[in-house]
Amino acid sequence: MPGKLNLLAENHGRVTEIPDSFVQGVVAERGQAGQDWLAALPERLRRLLLDWNLQLEGPPRHGYLGLVYPVQSPWGAAALKSTWVDRETRHEARALKLWRGQGAVQRWKSRSRQGVLLLERLQADRSLARLPVQAACQDAGRLLRRLAIAAPQAFEALFEYAVSLRRLALHRGELQGRPFPADWLEYPADSGAEVVVNQDHHFDNILAGLREPWLGIDPKVIRGDLEFGLAPLLWNRWEDWPCPARLEALVQAASLDLQRARGWTLFRLAEYALWDAERGLTQDRQ
Repeated sequence: MPGKLNLLAENHGRVTEIPDSFVQGVVAERGQAGQDWLAALPERLRRLLLDWNLQLEGPPRHGYLGLVYPVQSPWGAAALKSTWVDRETRHEARALKLWRGQGAVQRWKSRSRQGVLLLERLQADRSLARLPVQAACQDAGRLLRRLAIAAPQAFEALFEYAVSLRRLALHRGELQGRPFPADWLEYPADSGAEVVVNQDHHFDNILAGLREPWLGIDPKVIRGDLEFGLAPLLWNRWEDWPCPARLEALVQAASLDLQRARGWTLFRLAEYALWDAERGLTQDRQ
């Protein structure tokens, strides 16, 4: 397929391009299904610009499977996001609606089945990743606790999710042809917690806003122990401040149970190490 897909912005009179790096990443992750999704994306975005009365203001930013355009909207400066919908991202729009902009980016409109959201525009170049790590951990930990509101039953239960993650991780270990201790993939017993947990809560996903200093973006939510959401704040910027002091500071900032935080973190680190190895990555997450 072409290296770039052109998006015609009729209400702005110019052409914007979907970046090569985004196209390549989606195809690498999702294969033919990803190519089909990309092929339909330009027309979908063009229609949204018209339907929501948006004016494109510049080229997009992107992550692995999400593309974000700066736009002007009837609500002011905004971000038009289109993301691949899967098990992890399917409840993003609902989570943002539940939070109502309290600690998270404000959602103005969405078409959740298509993975499309119109969001308030934040300061994309200012994230907690730019703060000294000790201060960043304090802010991120407090925000993790703030976003832990009562979760709807529609959100997947953590322990169902953990069972499937453990099964997949052990399968990855088998495919790699090396023994992997199954007890490294044990996790704490069910606590009965029923709060919203963002399993992708990390420094780059917390941006500066105008109405609040820091706001969360890109939630991948489940229902269960808040301690499950802690691990990304440990493996990101690892070299800046190693454990155990970092773990203890995060636990205190987020008002978490230390032993449960350790248990879920070890489980997620082991699962992530196998995910890394499957993709040929070598970064240590000791």
